[in-house]
Amino acid sequence: MLVSTELETIKMRLKNTEIELNTSHKSHEKLKVATATLQSEYSALEYQFKQTASKLQNLQADLTSQTESTSEWKQRHDGMYEFMTSEILRLHEAREELESELTAAKDKLQRSCVLKSHKSLENSNSDLKKKMVNFSNKNCDSR
Repeated sequence: MLVSTELETIKMRLKNTEIELNTSHKSHEKLKVATATLQSEYSALEYQFKQTASKLQNLQADLTSQTESTSEWKQRHDGMYEFMTSEILRLHEAREELESELTAAKDKLQRSCVLKSHKSLENSNSDLKKKMVNFSNKNCDSR
């Protein structure tokens, strides 16, 4: 009987070990599936990361290019603005100078015309005086 009980105990222990082994085997299979799933998800995430990194590099290159283009445009625009501003100031100064010269020329012309008129009047006056003297002399002679 003692052997029989011991045999039963060993059978029970063997059965429990078998159950544990089965459970362990099933857990091992579940772990294998979970590991494969995680590896697949990791690979997908790694691919997405690489795609995102590539897109980010492209965007960074585009941004750098646009920044350089914007900087070049700004430099050209600033240069043109400075040039146009200086040209406008130069033209404004030239206009003021021409207006001043025109005013001086008008004044000179007006003085010249007044002088010519004055001389012409003096000459006419002198001629009239001579004619009056001649007329007076003729009148005096004829008396």
